[in-house]
Amino acid sequence: MSGACLGVADVQVFGDRLHLRVEQAAPVLERLPGTLAQAGVQVAHLRLIEPTLEDVFTQLLESA
Repeated sequence: MSGACLGVADVQVFGDRLHLRVEQAAPVLERLPGTLAQAGVQVAHLRLIEPTLEDVFTQLLESA
């Protein structure tokens, strides 16, 4: 999905949830519901969270 939604750097699936690592949250949050709806994915809730240590580690690995 990261190629389908500009600004999404990484997607991880946790059961029935998706964890997205994004470059800038506001534009992605605006486009994401429509992009997912077009793919047949029903969105019940979106929320912005602070990056976790795992997110920072993943980003450091990718930039190395």
